[in-house]
Amino acid sequence: MAEISIGDAVGSGFELIRSRPTLVLLWGLVELAMLALTVALFMPMFGTVFAEIAKAKTGVGASVAPADMAKMMQFQALNYLLNFARAFVATILYCAIFRSVIHPEQRGFGSLRVGATELMLFMLMIGGFIAFFIGLVVVMLPAALIIGVLAAVHAGAVAVVIGILLGAVGLWAMVYVALRLSMVGPMMVDDGKVHLVDAWALTKGKAGQLFLIGLCLVVILIVAEIIVALVMGIIGFGAVAAIAGGMQGIPGLFKQPPGTILSSLSPLIALACLLFIPLYGAALAIGGAPWARAYLDLRQMPETDVAKVFE
Repeated sequence: MAEISIGDAVGSGFELIRSRPTLVLLWGLVELAMLALTVALFMPMFGTVFAEIAKAKTGVGASVAPADMAKMMQFQALNYLLNFARAFVATILYCAIFRSVIHPEQRGFGSLRVGATELMLFMLMIGGFIAFFIGLVVVMLPAALIIGVLAAVHAGAVAVVIGILLGAVGLWAMVYVALRLSMVGPMMVDDGKVHLVDAWALTKGKAGQLFLIGLCLVVILIVAEIIVALVMGIIGFGAVAAIAGGMQGIPGLFKQPPGTILSSLSPLIALACLLFIPLYGAALAIGGAPWARAYLDLRQMPETDVAKVFE
């Protein structure tokens, strides 16, 4: 039976960055464009809020209402639409990452496609989220009832222990299901067909290896995020101090109107955007490529072995 090379899988994202850096930059650029669209759509709303707060502080104009229901509904509706758009863009990007590993010959436009595969995978993600929410409610209701009864009879310690155990079991169940279905995306990118049952069959007995891959990726990305945050924080703080004319000028800089602050910090914002492109593209490659690489290992499983997984 085919075995997953955990080291090759974890390192596949770094290999992708080394061998095809233009793809990584393009993926980061797509995500930056999505972020810019979000800011452009929400900025007018935030500008209105800031203007009303400024009027309230200076006593100019009418008092600010606690909340304008129409504006709140507009904000929520736009936020929901953007969430769907961000999820669809993320689906397109991860399909591109899978495609660059599984079908490296398909290099056109960064392996990005907007087709049936991306749409089907996006719909599966939405369905999976709904199924997860329903399952969570079904599991949590009896669990909450049991814990509530134990707490009512003053068995607080037992209730805490049972709550922790149920939480741990529920968390592992969710992780296990996610690992068993982790090959759905790569398999769909491979041949354009939906493979829910096939993905579950293909990963039988591989949940432990896939978990190790995921654990390694989480550790790598957390450490990288901490390092990047520290470096960017130091550089950013120094740049802000330079723009403000020294450490003592920073409080005064942020007391100015929002428009003035944005204008003063525009060079720093532009630099942050430029750095965002390779950093986010690299994070996508590191987090996405290993699952496609693991699928290539599992794809070597003989047909007879695939048939045995349901025995």
